[in-house]
Amino acid sequence: MYVFGGGQSWSYDTIIRVRPGAAEIVGSLPNRLSDAVSIPYVYNGQRGLLLIGGYDGKIFNRVAKFVSVQGRHLHWQTLFTLPEGLRYPAVASTNGKVFIAGGQTASGGLSDDVYVWSSGSNEVRHLATLPSALDKAAAFAAGSMSIVIAGGNRADGQPTDEILAMNVKTGAIKQVGKLPSALADMGYTQVGSVGYIAGGVLSSGQTNSEVWKVLMGE
Repeated sequence: MYVFGGGQSWSYDTIIRVRPGAAEIVGSLPNRLSDAVSIPYVYNGQRGLLLIGGYDGKIFNRVAKFVSVQGRHLHWQTLFTLPEGLRYPAVASTNGKVFIAGGQTASGGLSDDVYVWSSGSNEVRHLATLPSALDKAAAFAAGSMSIVIAGGNRADGQPTDEILAMNVKTGAIKQVGKLPSALADMGYTQVGSVGYIAGGVLSSGQTNSEVWKVLMGE
């Protein structure tokens, strides 16, 4: 597992590799970076990670980079540039396409935009508009036709429990369920057709100690 950047009172540029029983710094990012999102991705047949969004404490990151391990070294490639820099976007991928939903903008407001980028393209296009602006949500691929967006903070700073599904071709969005509780700022990942949500902040302000499953279908 790799940890890229992060931050407490300021943003870091460290790259940390975590293995059973050990964690070590193995490199540095070109710039300090916190509040970014990283997801597994396959580019030109190479498995790696896609790093999107975040900021260095002042400047919001627009450049999405693909990182893979080649010959025991990290290899970086710039894949695309977002129309605007975003902190805390929700990101998911299916069939080579990457979907970026919501996030905090440089103005301090939240985005209700959903962008899509396709492998082999230089264009990032606007696909859909969320029912309400969000940041710190989770995103998963539901087969090849839908992206699921779960939870997140709304513009009033309160988390939501809504689970939304977006058609990846038309951009149509509908509510398909609810989380056990309103939740934002969670860790999330996906294995097959199951999404996992870990931790996060509840509407009470308390930290969620549970891990939830989100089951996806076509």
